[in-house]
Amino acid sequence: MEIAVLPAVTFVDDPAATRLVEVYGALLVAQTGHYEQAPWQVREAMERLGKEKEAFCRALTRQVQKSGTIDSRLAATLARITGAPMFMSLRIDEWDIVDGRAEVELTSTLVDSTGRLPWKIRGRAGDGGSGPSAVLAEVPMTSEAFGSAHPAGGEAMTYPHGQSWSVATLAEELRIEPRVTGDLERALRSLVSRWIPAMPMGDPDSPGIDVAAVPLKPPTAEH
Repeated sequence: MEIAVLPAVTFVDDPAATRLVEVYGALLVAQTGHYEQAPWQVREAMERLGKEKEAFCRALTRQVQKSGTIDSRLAATLARITGAPMFMSLRIDEWDIVDGRAEVELTSTLVDSTGRLPWKIRGRAGDGGSGPSAVLAEVPMTSEAFGSAHPAGGEAMTYPHGQSWSVATLAEELRIEPRVTGDLERALRSLVSRWIPAMPMGDPDSPGIDVAAVPLKPPTAEH
């Protein structure tokens, strides 16, 4: 499945944060067995809208800020100019350092070309400050996804990209020592790594799989 990652939307003017979130969003798509169309490629595609581009970009930003996703009209236009059947939105809800601790919160959705919403997730992670960053246990993560439920706890999962993932091994890999000031990119990396098992998996050998046709499962929460 090809997924076009939309330009990230934020509530503050921070080009560096926007760029980082877009890079990690594209990596998330690639790491879960999908073909990614990066946000900068989507921006180039938007140039084809000509005089309608500015109004379209404002509408996209407004919708993602309000609901975290886009409606069927914008999705249809994006499908026409990008050729992708699925779109990932990225909204930066928090990007700040408070009392020396870096805090990152994001909302992301997948929406198909008809505006149907098969997946939505919101999560938060931190880095630095007082005490170690137990990135997997400190902050809840809520997601709505389609297909079979993903294993939780220490159960390993094998993905098309050939890596085995488990809460125990990832916690060990990402555990970092406390520092006086946190690093926002490390917090972002921790959060996106947590999203890998929650993301609907693609199949590089069958990129045309119709993941959007599978119904939503009930929301799940990780604590």
